[in-house]
Amino acid sequence: MFLEIDGNKVFSLSFGSGPRTLLTHSGWVGNFEDWIATLAPLSGRWRTVVYDHRGAGETQVPVESISVDAMVSDVFGVMDALGIERCVLGGFSRGVIIVLRAALRHPERFDGLILMNGYGEVTAPDGSTPPRVAPSRWPGETHPDRLRWFAERCVPEPDSEHIRRWAFNILSRSSAEAAERIATMEGEPIDWQR
Repeated sequence: MFLEIDGNKVFSLSFGSGPRTLLTHSGWVGNFEDWIATLAPLSGRWRTVVYDHRGAGETQVPVESISVDAMVSDVFGVMDALGIERCVLGGFSRGVIIVLRAALRHPERFDGLILMNGYGEVTAPDGSTPPRVAPSRWPGETHPDRLRWFAERCVPEPDSEHIRRWAFNILSRSSAEAAERIATMEGEPIDWQR
């Protein structure tokens, strides 16, 4: 189902019912499918909700609107649109940044956080930052070339063709423009005080 949030169409799915709600989203280029196997067994006791953030999956937003701050605001837009006052919020990969920033913005709206395989920009006590390891632009001339490059590095084993195909299919749901915008966000500094 699509939720209307600030004039944008945000895709979400809800499963089950229960006294508590678990709201989840993926990393930068994942989508709702990343969570289906996890949420299905929980939906007998929980209301589980997954949504595609800006630039991912089925969500429809202008590419220029994709930013970490907008993604954090969308957490609350999804919660409000679905009548969720409080929830456990989960994310993985770069989605952990969205979870942490949302919790810092409105801690009173969360019963707990699920942080899986997260990473982000870090600053040492002396103010220095480590060198970036991710490319500032994804290699390749075309969007499919970039997706293959990413999938091959995430799943390097030669006997994992089916997993590479899955990764390619998931990643290909992002438009070339959205993927490029998200790739440039890799170096976006995170202000943990916001």
